[in-house]
Amino acid sequence: MNQHLNDLQEIRKIMEKSSRFLSLSGLSGVSAGAIALIASAIAWFSRPDKGDYIHQRGVHHMANLYGDYIHFLIKLGVITLVLAIISGLYFTWKKAGGIKEKMWNASSKKLVVNLSIPLLAGGFVVIFLLQNHVFWIIPELMLIFYGLALVNASQNTYRDVFYLGLSELVLGIIALFINGYSLFFWAFGFGVLHIVYGIAMHMKYERKK
Repeated sequence: MNQHLNDLQEIRKIMEKSSRFLSLSGLSGVSAGAIALIASAIAWFSRPDKGDYIHQRGVHHMANLYGDYIHFLIKLGVITLVLAIISGLYFTWKKAGGIKEKMWNASSKKLVVNLSIPLLAGGFVVIFLLQNHVFWIIPELMLIFYGLALVNASQNTYRDVFYLGLSELVLGIIALFINGYSLFFWAFGFGVLHIVYGIAMHMKYERKK
C-alpha cells in the first residue's frame, strides 16, 4: 500500500514538473522589489514640486519642469525594468542549475507567453496614454495589468504567484480611487509586495532544499 502511495506521489511530481515551471526563484522577487524601491526613492527625491517653484519661477517654468520630470520617469522606468529582468533571470538560472533543470523548456515557454499577453496589452495602453499626455493613471494601470499577467501566468508555476498577482490587481484598483499617492502605491506594489512574496517563496521552496 505504501509503495503504491509513493509511486503515486512520484507520478504527481513528474506531472507537476512537466506542466509547471518550478525554477522560478524567490530571490528574483526580492531583487526586483529592492530595485523598484530604489527607483521609487530616486523618483521621489527628483520630483520638481520641492519648494515653492510656482511663486518663485512662474507657472510656465513649472510646466517645463514637469515635462522634463515625466521624461525622466520614463527613462527611470525602462532602466528599472531592465535591471529587474536581468536580476530575475540570474537568480532563476542559479536555481535551475541547482535543481538540475533547464531554464528554457516547455513550461517556461508557456509561462512567458501567458505572462506576456497582459503585459503587452498594458504596455500599449501606457504608450497610448503617454502620447495623449494622460499621466496620472499610468502607475495604477501598471499595477493592474501586472497583476493580471501574474494571475494568468500562475497556472504554469507556483500557486503563490497567483496570490501575488491578485494582491497587485487589488492594490491597483484601490489606487484608482485615492488620488495623489500613485508613487507610494507603485512602490508598495512593485517593491514591498515583491520582497514579501519573494522571501516567502524562498523560505517555502528553496531554503529547505
